[in-house]
Amino acid sequence: MSSISDEVIIAGDYNIHWDKPTETETKHLVELLRSTNMVQHVKERTHISGYIIDMVVTREGQNILGNLQVSSKLSDHFLVQADLRMSRLRPREKTVPTGNMMQSTWTISLTNF
Repeated sequence: MSSISDEVIIAGDYNIHWDKPTETETKHLVELLRSTNMVQHVKERTHISGYIIDMVVTREGQNILGNLQVSSKLSDHFLVQADLRMSRLRPREKTVPTGNMMQSTWTISLTNF
């Protein structure tokens, strides 16, 4: 899982047949995503068995995925790829205690680090 600010992406092999809405596990996942305002983006089969089991989930209304595609077979799974539109975090300066706590501290610029 990756989270930057309010941007969330959960991707992986869920081992749930997303395209079988009557299965119990799928119903539970659909309800969980609905209750947390999340959406699943993969629409093509991702496994040689013909099911969608590899998924990419984001918050509803996020516009951080582009060009999502399912392509070549890597094993019994197909490759799921997407472009991510995420802003870069601004580095912060952080004061870090060094040595004896009673001695001085240093400020480290994460930009130059």
